[in-house]
Amino acid sequence: MEQDSSHMRAFLDACKMLGDGEIGGVFSYEAGRHKPDSAMYEEFEKRFGIPFLYVDDLQANTDAALSRGWSFKLFNWSRGIMNLLKMRC
Repeated sequence: MEQDSSHMRAFLDACKMLGDGEIGGVFSYEAGRHKPDSAMYEEFEKRFGIPFLYVDDLQANTDAALSRGWSFKLFNWSRGIMNLLKMRC
């Protein structure tokens, strides 16, 4: 079952406006696998190289990134969004 990736595409588009660095992602339907399967990370590396920083909200996914030598941040989306809102008020 293919998940709706429109929210992730919107997020990537918004990130592109923040700076000059390359922003990108690999969608599961493109790689034929789901995280934390190593094929997802391999496909990313083919397209973009090893990322400067990988952010995810699931420990299993950041563990897989760590096993490939990636720098990562485990991010709690709901807590992170609340902190961003507090900064704006």
